Amino acid sequence: MQQETNVTLTEKLGFAETVIGIIASPAATMREVSRVNALPLALPVFFLALLVTNASAVLTETELVRLFGGPVPALAAFTAFAFFYLLSQSTLSYYLARLFGFRGSYTTLLSLLALANVPSVFTAPLSLVRFVPGIAGALLHGLVSFILAVWVIALGVLAVRETFQLSAGRAVIIFFLPLFLLLLLALALVLALAVVLT
Repeated sequence: MQQETNVTLTEKLGFAETVIGIIASPAATMREVSRVNALPLALPVFFLALLVTNASAVLTETELVRLFGGPVPALAAFTAFAFFYLLSQSTLSYYLARLFGFRGSYTTLLSLLALANVPSVFTAPLSLVRFVPGIAGALLHGLVSFILAVWVIALGVLAVRETFQLSAGRAVIIFFLPLFLLLLLALALVLALAVVLT
């Protein structure tokens, strides 16, 4: 009976339905996704969103692309960094939650955090706003970028909540603690590098 339920849910979770669900009804969609092994669906959605986002960055961030030696190396670097960040966030959040005694599945968390990045596709048309002359384009770009970032973070917290069945407050702690640890690690590496180079 359980296997039949999983098959039914997997059939219901098509690519388009999942993407639209994450945007229009994230809590219900994540709850449904968390019941099955959705990694085969979530990773392609993540990489497609990443491709759209990174392609728009490559087309608009000409100075940054030049630093990487061209569009292809820049696209590869942006993609590798985003995937590394997803894996780091998932792994650290999972083990911190387990450390605090919460139960959940790593693949569920990885799937839901991957899907939490769906709204980032809106950065592609947003990048065109930067070309609006004057301060209006910069202000509009900054404001909408901030809103999109908050949206993705809220979906990330929701992903943690659905994976471990936590309260919103605990989900926020489990979501942000790995970010804090990664920032501390980056700061330690920069300081170590500074000491070595001086």
